[in-house]
Amino acid sequence: MLNIARRQIVEGLRDAKFLFLAAVVLLAFLSNAIVFSDSYKAKMEDYKLHQLETHRLLQAACDNLQTLAIFIQKFVQPPSPLEFIAEGGSSTMPNAVEMNTFARWSVEYQQRTNDHLPALPAFDWVFIVGVLMTLLAILVSYAAVAGEKQDGTLRLVLSNQVSKLQLFAGKAIGLLIVLLICLLVGVTLNLVTMQLLGGPPIDADTIQPISWAVALSALAVSAFVLLGMAVSSMARHPAISLVILLVIWVLAVFAVPGIARLISEQTVEVKSQAAVRDEISAKMEELQAGSPREAGNWNGNPFDPHIPSRAKLWLDQLAARMQFFDDWNASKMRQVQVSNALASVTPYGMLMDGLQKTCTSGVYGFMQLNRNAIQYRRQLYQFTVNMDKTDNETPHLVYGSYSYCDPGVFSQKPVAFSSVPKAASLWTSSGLPLEREWPVPQLLVMFGFNLLAGLAALIALLRYDPR
Repeated sequence: MLNIARRQIVEGLRDAKFLFLAAVVLLAFLSNAIVFSDSYKAKMEDYKLHQLETHRLLQAACDNLQTLAIFIQKFVQPPSPLEFIAEGGSSTMPNAVEMNTFARWSVEYQQRTNDHLPALPAFDWVFIVGVLMTLLAILVSYAAVAGEKQDGTLRLVLSNQVSKLQLFAGKAIGLLIVLLICLLVGVTLNLVTMQLLGGPPIDADTIQPISWAVALSALAVSAFVLLGMAVSSMARHPAISLVILLVIWVLAVFAVPGIARLISEQTVEVKSQAAVRDEISAKMEELQAGSPREAGNWNGNPFDPHIPSRAKLWLDQLAARMQFFDDWNASKMRQVQVSNALASVTPYGMLMDGLQKTCTSGVYGFMQLNRNAIQYRRQLYQFTVNMDKTDNETPHLVYGSYSYCDPGVFSQKPVAFSSVPKAASLWTSSGLPLEREWPVPQLLVMFGFNLLAGLAALIALLRYDPR
């Protein structure tokens, strides 16, 4: 078995076709490092400028607690240091929430890209591993058994007291080692180049997700190698094996994700923005009609007996408004999640979903942004309530809206800027969420893909009759 594996490794490393394609993969890893290093530095510069401007305006608003409460700031997600692994559509995914103490008002994208340019696939690890390296895996494995059948060497090998199990294990191990060498060299080149170019940091926050990403990438490549061996063991000629594998590759990498998106669009309803606004307007009118008539009026006296009902109406309306937008965004995220789940029936789809989860990009990044925005708004509201409690000259009714609150209903005294909650505290210094999920389910499913493909290859080889 070891001799077979050693021979397979030597043949692979000497094969001109493999060396050429491996060079393409390494060039892709190098290009990824250059492109994303420049992109990360530009985005980090924009983010730091935004933080400085937000803090300047926030500090100016600290002269009055009510002014601070209605101060509209953009809660911006810091650029991810792991975007080079899974970009996840960050060029179109919302990364900012406009908000104040009382509500989250809108989501948007802060960008420096040109919307009018045609969209291109992200040149990240998802593309390099999921497209280029899986294609390479197929091209080095399609003739692993079928080629020896055609040459007649398979009968000779099996006649020399080499079992089919040993033959399978030796060839599989040899092919995997060759491709993993290519992957590890590419990853090392990628990470070292980014450090030399001053790109995303490789530190305690990022080393663990990078390790997960390498593991998922290795399993994806392994699954296609074993799939190639399975088809090669079934086919009589290498050409037939290659055609079948290329069809499977196109289906797995391009057709299935596209079909998954179409199915998700048809099965998960996402309301139009106009429909959501109409529903919000109807709900506002309903809440207004169910409240005392005096709740809609302001007579300038914060201690008037009807002010508590006015405060309740405002807070109820804001809560309802946020709930509508949360449900709307959740339906859009469900649509993406259904698409990802359907695409995950293939190793490529599972790799894409697993890497996005590892890097908190794509749908996972947006959901994290939304969770952090909710948490930050609650911090601001609780901070305002606590500061108001120190002022004995107000009725302690903390309510307001987009850019207005009734004067005197809660404290108008100045607050210390250093005591105000800051958005940056919800991410690590590297720009990653404080709490992250790891792609354990995706890793287990990827093991399952490898197991099924390996069993199929072994069974097909065991059924081969050398006579």
